[in-house]
Amino acid sequence: MRPDKARATVGAFLQKTSIHGVSYLVESRNPVARLVWLAAILTCLASAATIICMNVANWNNSPAVVTGVEPDRVKVIFISTKRQ
Repeated sequence: MRPDKARATVGAFLQKTSIHGVSYLVESRNPVARLVWLAAILTCLASAATIICMNVANWNNSPAVVTGVEPDRVKVIFISTKRQ
């Protein structure tokens, strides 16, 4: 794929994607706004990658999955929306 065609394809994707904030990288004419959105997106991606790495490391140290809680330690209160 030629570089100009690839750039046009990526630009079209960024304009039409539903991933929040990504379209502002293409649509915004203000370079400061683009920089802020780029920093926000990169911060979110870095945070997500950090959390994933921490969870993988935790899994490697102790491969157990906790899927629930013990029923005798949790008090569940049901609130009715019906008026009496």
